[in-house]
Amino acid sequence: GVLENKLMAVEWLQKAALQGDVVALYYLGCMCQLGEGMQQEDQLAADLLFQAAKLGYEPAAQALIDLKINAFSFPAV
Repeated sequence: GVLENKLMAVEWLQKAALQGDVVALYYLGCMCQLGEGMQQEDQLAADLLFQAAKLGYEPAAQALIDLKINAFSFPAV
């Protein structure tokens, strides 16, 4: 099923990320942020995205900015 495929994707992405694959780090961060195939955890998502951004992967830098912006709660006007 779909959940099984997401769990398998996380497993393979983790293996690639451990070998320094920046795209894998990015996708793991995105999946963690959304709770896809793993528990939703913003801090871990930010850490993964930061690692990928630090290695020069621009989409990760943008995703990290978006994650930080979304973390703020704005007062109702």
